[in-house]
Amino acid sequence: MPKKPTAYTNVFLCILLLLSFANFTRADVVEMTAVRPITLNEHEQQWLSEHQPIRVGVDGYFPPYTYINENDQIVGMAVDTLLLIGQKLGIEFVINDEHRWPDIVKNLQQKEIDIVLTMVNTPERENQFLFTSPIVYKSLVIIGKNNNHQINNRSHIANKTIAIVKDYQYSDKLIKEFPSVTPFVVDNMREAMEAVQANQADAAITFLAAANYYQLKYSFSDLKFFAFYEKNNANESIAVRQDFPILASIMQKGLSSLSSTEKIAINEAWGANITLPKDNQDLIEFAAVAGVLILLLSVWILQARRNNQALTIANINTANANMALNELKNNLEKNVLERTLQLTISENRYRGLVESLEDEYIFYQHDTDGFVQYVSPSVTHILGLTITGFGEYYYKLLTDNPKNQLISGYIQRIINGEKLAPFEIEIFDTNGVIHTFEVLERPMYDDEGECIGCEGIAHDVTSRKQQQDMLYQLSHYDDLTGLINRYFFKILLDENIKICLQNQQPLALLFLDLTRFKIINDNFGHSAGDYILQQAATRISTTLNGTFTVSRFGGDKFCIALPNKAADEANAIATELVEVFQQHFSF
Repeated sequence: MPKKPTAYTNVFLCILLLLSFANFTRADVVEMTAVRPITLNEHEQQWLSEHQPIRVGVDGYFPPYTYINENDQIVGMAVDTLLLIGQKLGIEFVINDEHRWPDIVKNLQQKEIDIVLTMVNTPERENQFLFTSPIVYKSLVIIGKNNNHQINNRSHIANKTIAIVKDYQYSDKLIKEFPSVTPFVVDNMREAMEAVQANQADAAITFLAAANYYQLKYSFSDLKFFAFYEKNNANESIAVRQDFPILASIMQKGLSSLSSTEKIAINEAWGANITLPKDNQDLIEFAAVAGVLILLLSVWILQARRNNQALTIANINTANANMALNELKNNLEKNVLERTLQLTISENRYRGLVESLEDEYIFYQHDTDGFVQYVSPSVTHILGLTITGFGEYYYKLLTDNPKNQLISGYIQRIINGEKLAPFEIEIFDTNGVIHTFEVLERPMYDDEGECIGCEGIAHDVTSRKQQQDMLYQLSHYDDLTGLINRYFFKILLDENIKICLQNQQPLALLFLDLTRFKIINDNFGHSAGDYILQQAATRISTTLNGTFTVSRFGGDKFCIALPNKAADEANAIATELVEVFQQHFSF
């Protein structure tokens, strides 16, 4: 009679199955990436002959994927890919003269162009356009100096100073994921790499190909790539107008026909073939899945063994339960006393736990009139108040913040039995410093079910509020000049436009650019450039009168919104600003 498989045999077979599945999956991937030949059907060929040339919209400010070079030509990785597809399919592409992103999207919506070369595929855009598979694969990487050995993977950026580009989506995500990171905010990826090279930041997070482009162009020879921050986080596809599905099919065939050799050649031409540290994430994920399956299999085997002993254990447990029940009946009074003692011990432990809270939490109880009857010792550590001296009405310690005026209403609703979410209050400590607490209260009842007051936990969130205020300052104001940044200016400008339209008033918008500013940075250093920018911001703000909004729009550029100003008034203000800048700057 053959032997039954042992538990170890089952585990071994499971591992073999997982490895086979991994190899099968890997083979599938290789097969899926194989190059497909171009086969345009008769209908597609006829359509192309009737719609040539194909009008293309290209972003002119997206190096090295697409950008305007020194000769005012549109070049880049995606442009080379498009031209190669055109050669293969015999398509004549004409690049539109508009290279600003909002106008490119508008032209595609109005069918003034046929395709946009690079666009992120989002659910909202899928309702307006047709998309191919990605033509540009963008990954975020961590770069730093060659002699920096403290960062080997993405988790090592915690507690470091990291250069990030202002207003980029990944910047906010970085702060949320790594709150201990000190952000060094810059206007573009080149400045991020300069900050690392100048030891102003430990590392920078930027797009892979763009970083390598700047590294080659500006000779950042002492920088290297540490690790991926995110892979393929914002891939770009070819977007086709909604009424041209056959063109979307043709462009997809053109993309699918590109061989690996052709793609590598384009990447190498733009410096995008970069050797990065090994990323073992896929292997780790596979090992984790395998470990879970093996663990489940082991648990199943163990459970099967335990089932063989279930009846015996059940009989023993039943006999023991009967004995315990008889003993409980014979010693009821003793058990009641022991239970009372246990409850007393448990209550003392709970009170001891509450009274040990020192850093952030205060436990308290007050009656229906607001008189505090009990407060935990942590009140001394947090607010400097003694327990014996705290026996008074809580509202005597509140600040004049309007949110504190809502507390009495909250407490009355809680006493009436309503469950409320945590609410905020502000309290002075003994040194006059304001603390913000997040409070959660619940009603207290006596033996007859009557509400006798409230008990609650007050969590000191002062540090968290300060961090939120700091993040708001960083995201809405320019750190160098103190002026509002481009993101906040856009919000305020939209509001000004809306108000002026409602009131039928004019609105003027001035764009101020400092000429020859690069000469200052090149000859006197960035500290001199920073000083000039600060002085320029002061001259603009002190020159203007009435209602206005000034923003540092980026680099040496400023934007000024002048509500209720007609063209002649705006022209006079612009002339006055130019005259103000005729005066020398002393550094």
